[in-house]
Amino acid sequence: MLFFGTFFLVGGGPPPGRLPTAVTTIAGYTPTGLPVDGIRSPWIGEGTDPVAVMARAAIAVIGSALAVRRLGRA
Repeated sequence: MLFFGTFFLVGGGPPPGRLPTAVTTIAGYTPTGLPVDGIRSPWIGEGTDPVAVMARAAIAVIGSALAVRRLGRA
């Protein structure tokens, strides 16, 4: 349920520009907000957002470390 809720807030549903300002502000603080902004910004010509790129890299590193730790015990 958490995935679908955040997916809807960050652009999986209506475009963020069509949502109320309070909803888009909250969406920026969700775990998927920065990665989606990092993908969307260069696509629409706003350039690369270094914070969003670092957030995606951190998610990849943490996820990989957790996967190795979990699967290494098998």
